[in-house]
Amino acid sequence: MTTPKTEIYFATRKTSSAHVYITKGQGKIRINNIPIEMIPQETAREVMLAPLEITGDLRDKVDISVRVRG
Repeated sequence: MTTPKTEIYFATRKTSSAHVYITKGQGKIRINNIPIEMIPQETAREVMLAPLEITGDLRDKVDISVRVRG
């Protein structure tokens, strides 16, 4: 069985950094190993998911893992 290809993106600003891993999957989104559904502010969740909603059905086809520090 082959492992799915993972796209890796990263960005830094001063002492902060963010790493994003995008893999083919079922629509699971995790931020610092916490599922996005566990984020208490609904407005924050909507802002984070807005780009995926614009792309249409992409939301259910990729798993996204974000690691943020700083």
